Amino acid sequence: MVGICAGLTTGVREVEAQEARKDAAPKVTVLVLKEMDFVRMQPAAYMQAFRTTLAGKVPGSVVYSEGVRLRRMEDPAYLDQLANALRAKYADGVSAIVTTGPASLSALLNVRDEVCPGIPVVFTGVTEAELAGMTLPKDTFGV
Repeated sequence: MVGICAGLTTGVREVEAQEARKDAAPKVTVLVLKEMDFVRMQPAAYMQAFRTTLAGKVPGSVVYSEGVRLRRMEDPAYLDQLANALRAKYADGVSAIVTTGPASLSALLNVRDEVCPGIPVVFTGVTEAELAGMTLPKDTFGV
C-alpha cells in the first residue's frame, strides 16, 4: 500500500504545485478503477487502507472508486459506456487515477484520451508479461 501511495504522490506533485499557485488549498482527487468479477473482487479493507495511507501523505485528499466488469472488457459498447460514465461523473476532473489490475489498466488506456487526457496513472497488480503488449504513456507509473 505504501508503494502505491508513493507512486501516486509522485504523480500528483505537479497538481499540488498548480493548485498552490492558485492560492487555494490543494485538493487532490483520486479515482481508483477496480477490477470486478465473481472471482477477483477488491476487498473493502484494501480501499480503506489506500484511503488512510493517502490521507496521511496528502491531507484533504479524496478517493473515489469505480468497478470495471472483466467479463465485458472485449465489448466495444461497454468501453463506450464506461468512457461516457466516467466523463460525466468526473467532469470536474481528478488529479490521478489508480488501476488495480491488467484489465482495468487496459480499459483506462483505451478511453483515457477522451476521458482524462494528461492525468497521471498509477497501476498495480500487473505483471511484466501483461505489460509486454501495452504502450504506456510517459505519465503512467507502475507499483
